[in-house]
Formats: sequence, structure tokens, C-alpha cells
Amino acid sequence: MTQNLPEGFDYVIGEGGYEAFKDYAALMERAESLGVPQPKGLIVPEGYQFTGGAIQTHVPQSWSAENEKVLKQLRVKAAAAGKKFYTEKTTQEKRKDIRMSYAKGKTQLSIAIEHTDVQSPNVEIMDDPKSEKPGELTIAGQKVTYTGGASLPKGSFPATQHYVRWNDKDANLSYRVWARDNGLSKQDLIALAEQLINAQ
Repeated sequence: MTQNLPEGFDYVIGEGGYEAFKDYAALMERAESLGVPQPKGLIVPEGYQFTGGAIQTHVPQSWSAENEKVLKQLRVKAAAAGKKFYTEKTTQEKRKDIRMSYAKGKTQLSIAIEHTDVQSPNVEIMDDPKSEKPGELTIAGQKVTYTGGASLPKGSFPATQHYVRWNDKDANLSYRVWARDNGLSKQDLIALAEQLINAQ
């Protein structure tokens, strides 16, 4: 995936709060207290154990309109300071994402619920021409994409990783369920996605 960014800049990397948890109940309790979206209705496959989770401040994607606004502000500050590059810490404390991981032997299962960003009309995103397009399917009326095998961006993910992804447009949230090391099939991921979609 390539992106056309403003001249003189590569990426703006935002940093924000990050809290890690080893206990699932503590993670859910903290998420509830902060109003962070939770994976309601989720029942993980038998034998999978919770290995950790995190709540973190949402960082806008480099292709988003929000990130473009930050870039413009930084360019003004860079010019005023007589510098070609200018960086500063950016946060969005009111928008927090949640991630959690499970494992069974060598197989890893991860779930993420993140806030969605609006793509800037001035940033072009092109698919990797060496990869196939993700598969599309509908689960409980929700459009879902499946990415795995030949549709994985080359060099970006382990060959054994695959995932399903969808957007809850009403809540402005993006869901992703992924696994690696061949312990879960495409149908297993679809079943997990169906649980989460039905509970939205």
C-alpha cells in the first residue's frame, strides 16, 4: 500500500495513553469505566486462553483527513521555526481503542475494536498490485472482508496470518479478528465475527 503525502513529510506518528492488562476482568472493568467499546457476545474457541489486552488512545491513520489537518499545522510551525521537519506529540484522549489476544499452543487469536477515520480526498491509497483483492461476504447483513493467503499485502504479514474485518458505521468503529499459525480456519474467524456482529 502506498500513499501520496505532503512534500517534505513521511508520516506523523501520534502518541497517546497506553494501558496493558494481563487479566481479562480488569481489562473489561477499565474499558467500562472509560466508555471504551467492548467485544460483547464473544465466546472464544475451546482451549484458547486470554494472554493480554490493551486500551490505547486512538492515533489517526496517515491517510485520514484528521491526520492531514495535523500535517498542515506542523508545516506552518516548521516554517515559523525555520525547520524542514517538525514533530510534536499528538493525542486524542476522548477516542480509545481496545485490543486483546488469546493463544492455544502456537496459534494466536487477536481481536481489535478501533475508531474509524475518514479518508482524506487528497491522499491516494493504492492496493498492492502483487496481492489479490480481499474476499467479500455478508454476515447478518453486515459487509465483511476476508484477507488471507494471496490477498495479504506482500511482506507485511506472516504467511500464516489471516483476518476478517468490518466497520460498524453507526458507531464509527472498525472490528478486526485475526489469527496466525494455522490453528483457526476461515470459517472459525467468520463464526467469531458473527458473534460480535449479532451483539452490536
